[in-house]
Amino acid sequence: MIVSDILDRVRPVLNDSDSSAYRWSNTDLISYINDACRLVLIKRPDANTVPTEVTLVAGALQTIPGTAYKLVDVICNLGSDGTQGRAVTIVDGSVLDSFNPGWRSGTKASAVKHYIFDPRTARRFEVYPPVNAGVKVQAKLTNYVGQ
Repeated sequence: MIVSDILDRVRPVLNDSDSSAYRWSNTDLISYINDACRLVLIKRPDANTVPTEVTLVAGALQTIPGTAYKLVDVICNLGSDGTQGRAVTIVDGSVLDSFNPGWRSGTKASAVKHYIFDPRTARRFEVYPPVNAGVKVQAKLTNYVGQ
């Protein structure tokens, strides 16, 4: 369904069907639709999940692109030509910390093996091992409405 269909359906409910004298502007109604979509995404981030190529910065700590609301999954490494490579698995950060407390400052690699995600910081994640700048992964991200 597209926005114009929603507007056509909602105007009779609002008793606002006279196109020569709308009481509610399309801009206002679309704003309300976007607000509703954002609320849905807060409860169900998977409702707008998109596979996205993410270019990583050097080190372990990473941030998703500004157009995205939340990280859902890191799928795999990507080659320079975009081909899918080694799978990336999620791990519990406390396990890595127990096994190797200094892993975050370890030697940088050219591929990700694991990632650590805390839903309380939905826009940030860590990768193991720390990577060189420019390493790419394919991730599932929830994008903001309208992006």
